[in-house]
Amino acid sequence: MKRLRYKTIRGAIASLTATIAVTWLIGCPSCCFGILDGDGIADDIDRDGHFGPDIQVSFQSSNAGLGSVPDFDDLVILPVSFQSIEQEHHTLINGTELMQPHLLTEGRIAGNDENSHYEILTGIRYYQLDDNFRVDGNGGVLGESFWYTRVVNNLVGPQITLNYKTSLKQLLFDFSGCLFLGYNLQDMTQRSAMGEDLIPGQHNHPLYFGPTITNHEKIEEDFAPLLELRATASYQFTDRIALKLTYTGTFVDNIRRASEQVRYQLPDMGFREEASTQRATINNLFAGFEAVY
Repeated sequence: MKRLRYKTIRGAIASLTATIAVTWLIGCPSCCFGILDGDGIADDIDRDGHFGPDIQVSFQSSNAGLGSVPDFDDLVILPVSFQSIEQEHHTLINGTELMQPHLLTEGRIAGNDENSHYEILTGIRYYQLDDNFRVDGNGGVLGESFWYTRVVNNLVGPQITLNYKTSLKQLLFDFSGCLFLGYNLQDMTQRSAMGEDLIPGQHNHPLYFGPTITNHEKIEEDFAPLLELRATASYQFTDRIALKLTYTGTFVDNIRRASEQVRYQLPDMGFREEASTQRATINNLFAGFEAVY
């Protein structure tokens, strides 16, 4: 008697479990297949051979009757990824200045065959820092894509320079320190093409996202001070030919770099509204011959 009762209870529990499972599958077809399984992998749970959300699943039960719902069993959240990425970041510096010299001292240092003098130069200067940042992506979820951002910092304003020159026979040394107070007009442009080879709904790709091309432009204004040190050593082979070695160290504030301005937001990318200005320290070393005709 006890054994029969145990079998009856076990059968009732199995029947109840099956009923709950069927009701759960039928009552929540759009959220319980693949999306909440937690593995993050697109799969074909219903074994219909289709890996996409555009297939209709039909079912029939005694409680709900005949129905048709979207096949959501293969929808997962896809990461923004590429199989390969190429990044290029380069900066071009241009400029010119118009300076008027004012001689302070001139003479020969006692006991040495050496001539030296100090001078102050005043005038105006134009300084351009052209910053370029480009990324090319291929494969992965988004396929063939690129975004190219360019920020041209155009600085113009007054400059004052303190210069010291000294010579010893065929050697000439030239040292300068510059203070430049620049008004910086920043011209920013961005072009992007995301998912150029995408087909909406394609396996392992976004459901509705297709090829998207965007263009953005923006102008900002800032005060940008600049400090610069210059040192040149030259050796005169003749009156017209000299070997020169020059070092230039530049510190500039309140400029914008292209890589810091990118807003990584699909589908239209753009510029970061909260992006601030940056500081830059630039060191250059030049060597070459100077010929005077």
